[in-house]
Amino acid sequence: MLDIEDRVKNGVDWLNGVMPFWYRRINLSTLNMNEQTLCIIGQLFGSYNYIYNQGFDTQEIMSMGFTFTERYNNHAEEKELLEKEWKKIISEMKKT
Repeated sequence: MLDIEDRVKNGVDWLNGVMPFWYRRINLSTLNMNEQTLCIIGQLFGSYNYIYNQGFDTQEIMSMGFTFTERYNNHAEEKELLEKEWKKIISEMKKT
């Protein structure tokens, strides 16, 4: 499995292809990777289920940093790492 940075980069690349300037729509103060409407996909498309409706399987969704893997002992640790990386990348993108 890819590391957190690579997973988020994959997610950024996919989002850039489907929704230009998507990062402008993300509210970093409410970002919560554990909530269907407050995660990256939820904030952009209304619900986390959107990504499944696009035909992606769980492994693909994990590889884009949109959900948790089995790599970590608990989801709380991975949630924190994913949110930190998404916030870092989105903050950098908002500066440009």
